Amino acid sequence: MVAQPAVSITLPDGTQREFPAGLTVKEIAERISPGLARRALVAKVNGEPVDLSRSVNSDVRLEILTARDPETLEMYRHSSAHLLAAASFIVLLSVFSFLMKGVWGLLTTLALFATSLYAFILWRAAATRETLRQQLPGFIDQLIRAMGIGRSFESALLQAIDDSPHPLSAALESVKVESSLGGDVADSLKNAAELYRMKELHLLTLALRINRRYGGSIKAMLENIIAMIRHREQAERELRALTGETRLSAWVLGTIPVLMAAYMLITNPTYIGYLLNHPHGMAIVYTALGLQATGALLLWRMMRSIR
Repeated sequence: MVAQPAVSITLPDGTQREFPAGLTVKEIAERISPGLARRALVAKVNGEPVDLSRSVNSDVRLEILTARDPETLEMYRHSSAHLLAAASFIVLLSVFSFLMKGVWGLLTTLALFATSLYAFILWRAAATRETLRQQLPGFIDQLIRAMGIGRSFESALLQAIDDSPHPLSAALESVKVESSLGGDVADSLKNAAELYRMKELHLLTLALRINRRYGGSIKAMLENIIAMIRHREQAERELRALTGETRLSAWVLGTIPVLMAAYMLITNPTYIGYLLNHPHGMAIVYTALGLQATGALLLWRMMRSIR
């Protein structure tokens, strides 16, 4: 087994147990008791409520809560209150927009909300992919070391997945499941690479298939993949440093119109009010918003093109 740093987990009864660093709360619960893992709903780490997908990388006090714990119901009530408040805000904002500007105001508000939600989801997906990309060299290194002590590629891969931190272990969980059901590891890796849109996982799949078809040292190919990933990370850091002024200019150009409109609305509401109440005022506002969105999209594409 590949050696992993251990963390000390203090349970509610005061006992202390050691687990590999990077395990999620759910995985720790499974190692304590499979029954506890099935009943677990939320957890508390050092007294703070956390999700079961939270990874543990240091010594903590851990309390795993099930439906029988009174605190679980209180947490769900708290979360439900936040969801209800957000839903109420959206409904009230939609009603206000409809009463003020009719159907077009309502549609504009809903479109802005949907766009903001979509942008947030894209941002979270990009952040997850970046975390996976950062964890992948260590994962491949664990894979190489496990193969160095005589394990087969498939066995070393499953062991490396078990020892990997979240979210990489969760992303590759389907590989373990399909392998246990007799599926092909290369196909499972390919599916995971397509799901998370990671070219690096595609390279890992390609290395496995080349080794199966033509033979040779797969360890050398894996080492080359690690070197390529790290060289790419270094190049991206250098590129971010070189293009920092360009990206800052894009943010300034994108936010100036919005800030100017907010300033005029605060300092001279009648000025903006005349525009909104004029027969052609709303057409001007919608045209300005469309041009602003188009400009933001063009700036975003320009920033993406230099990466």
